[in-house]
Amino acid sequence: MFESIVDRKIYNSLVENASFNIKLWQRIAGVLLVSNLLLVIYLVSSDHTEKTVLVPLGLKEEVWVKGKEVSPLYVEQMAQYFFQLLLTYNKQNVLSQYNGFLHYVRPEKYGALKALLMSDVDRIARNDLGSAFYSMKLKVNGMKAEVEGEQVGIVGDKVVSRKMSKYQMEFSYRDGHFSIEAYAEVKP
Repeated sequence: MFESIVDRKIYNSLVENASFNIKLWQRIAGVLLVSNLLLVIYLVSSDHTEKTVLVPLGLKEEVWVKGKEVSPLYVEQMAQYFFQLLLTYNKQNVLSQYNGFLHYVRPEKYGALKALLMSDVDRIARNDLGSAFYSMKLKVNGMKAEVEGEQVGIVGDKVVSRKMSKYQMEFSYRDGHFSIEAYAEVKP
């Protein structure tokens, strides 16, 4: 009988201890579940776009990109670069200039614009043409840039024309790629 009472007490003690351990682990699991839910809510509701600050050579100010936005100074610097690639050339460098420009054109527009520019390359080489564009005013509005300046036409070694010209470009920034969406001369 004594053995059965001691066995019963040991059994009850073990059951009580197991019950306590089960409740303890259930509470720990509950706390972990709540913390994971809070973490999921935080991750879903927070802004994960990273603002990357760039300081390219030749710039005295920093420019930035964040999500689908870029700083106006970045648009301005890229516009100046693209306008120079497209509008300042001679027969020796026109292919390189145009290929540099085409590298940034959206894939949907690439084929048509390449055909147009490559026909110009043949005409420029055949007639020994050149062009120099002197930017006088550049205006940026969001992802659009408009440049105004003097365009000098050259045949051989002679300047044959000087005129004021205005051009527009529209850009996009998607998935880390700054691209040219549209380009046109603005007629007065």
